[in-house]
Amino acid sequence: MRDGAPFVIGEGGHWFIGDRIGATAPGDDTYTIRVDRVRELTLAWDRDQFPEWRPVIGDPTGNKDRGQRTLDMVSDLVSGVHELGVMA
Repeated sequence: MRDGAPFVIGEGGHWFIGDRIGATAPGDDTYTIRVDRVRELTLAWDRDQFPEWRPVIGDPTGNKDRGQRTLDMVSDLVSGVHELGVMA
């Protein structure tokens, strides 16, 4: 995705981190437009390549299996309880 082709990316532009955008997945022959939030945005370039934005769209934790998500939630809960000083 290049800035200004056709949309301006940034806080004062058409979309930025946290905004919902619609896009097609690379390699999707059905051209289905999926709408989700922009979670991460990285500007990448080098000497031989024009600068381009590399967005992460959607929730990356959605790709984790149910067991891993449950363990992450339990870990966050135990950490929060520990910070409150309830557990030693």
